Amino acid sequence: MAGVREACAHRHTTGYTMAAGFSFGAFVGYLTSAQQIFQEYYALGAQFPFYFGVLAVVGAASSFISMMIGTLIGQAYDGTVMPLIGGFACMGVASLYVMHWTERGNHHLS
Repeated sequence: MAGVREACAHRHTTGYTMAAGFSFGAFVGYLTSAQQIFQEYYALGAQFPFYFGVLAVVGAASSFISMMIGTLIGQAYDGTVMPLIGGFACMGVASLYVMHWTERGNHHLS
């Protein structure tokens, strides 16, 4: 119990633990609702396990790529926030490009 008290006494430890809890909570929410969304909203039915597996592989690949990019940025870190700002800017532009590519020709959005 003394260890828990000591850990909770440090602001950084408490903050990172709470952030991890919120991230884990969002992930559990995704896991509990994914089957219903895929089968009812997208009408995939029996194909749900395949698409869920594909998303798991894509998630693992994106985590690996993120780790590699983070390592490169960490090695190039010079004490400023410019690598972080540059990374966010690049990912933002890439996300907008992917959304534009995905929605091209889709003029009937409601």
